[in-house]
Amino acid sequence: MMNIGKNFYYNSESSWLPAPGWLNFFFKTGQYFAQEIEEKRKLTMGITVPVGNFIPSIISLGLMAGFVNSANPTNLIDNHFNSLLKLPIGTILRFRNQGMFKIGKFIGTTEMFDETLLMIQTQNASAGGLTEFVSKKRSLDISINQNQDRRIPNSQSGKKELNYYSPFMDCFFEDVDYKNSYTFSDTKFLLLGERESLLNETVNAKFGFIAKKKRFISGSLNEILRIKSFMGANELFQSDVLTSKLNKKEQVQDLRTVIIYCNSLAYLNWGDFFRGNNSIVILNRTDTQYQLAKEELNNRYLEVMKFAETPKLEFSSDMPNGIETLCWKESKCEP
Repeated sequence: MMNIGKNFYYNSESSWLPAPGWLNFFFKTGQYFAQEIEEKRKLTMGITVPVGNFIPSIISLGLMAGFVNSANPTNLIDNHFNSLLKLPIGTILRFRNQGMFKIGKFIGTTEMFDETLLMIQTQNASAGGLTEFVSKKRSLDISINQNQDRRIPNSQSGKKELNYYSPFMDCFFEDVDYKNSYTFSDTKFLLLGERESLLNETVNAKFGFIAKKKRFISGSLNEILRIKSFMGANELFQSDVLTSKLNKKEQVQDLRTVIIYCNSLAYLNWGDFFRGNNSIVILNRTDTQYQLAKEELNNRYLEVMKFAETPKLEFSSDMPNGIETLCWKESKCEP
């Protein structure tokens, strides 16, 4: 399990200070959660904290580290290819080829030489409808485009792909081969909380590492988290944010791998909607709705207590004072 310890710093009023030790507990919490996810069982973790600053962001950082560390290259390709096979016809995609990317439309699959190929139309049908046939081996070069209203041009040479890695990421992941996990857009987790607060913690706040040869490398957490709402239109993403106060739930179309409720209000507003998802519930004791949200979480556990497994956190000895956790696994309901 990775650690963010003595070599991790944060910037405060133009001064670089060692990150407090409690950050490592929440970082490990995210890693643990990622590694404990199962296909047939739902994982829920509740955490009560005295204050909420940076805790969702640091848990997310650990979650991303856990996903990358446990990613098997073969499974990564298989899972991504299978998810592409399930896309609705007409989905607008980004197709990477030799360092350039084009906009394309998914028009189905075909069988060729005993292999299933994806058909990506990269030219408007009125101009000829040029179609690329993409094998499973190259499926990591395909991502869902952020703008689904984008029209396929009559002709396109492609645009240069923006770098999806940085020295800060190299420093964070050290010797871990992380780049395959970042070659395509994939919402691995969804943060439900206050947008401005998360923007400040993941984009505006600066962190740093002492790298090899004592070089100091600085950057933002979003270089690793890749939150869609805080990225440019042509950049690849790995997660996203929804405001905890948003009521137009019908706008949310995709089920997310992990839901992170950043505060009590988020859990009360969205808990039922995402009840089938793996979730981390962060309850800040200073929240107005803290007691109500805590009772709701405890009631959900009591509903399944007889059938649930309650795994013990392997790193519970590192838990800071004032923190309480509740974690359980239960069978997923059939759709």
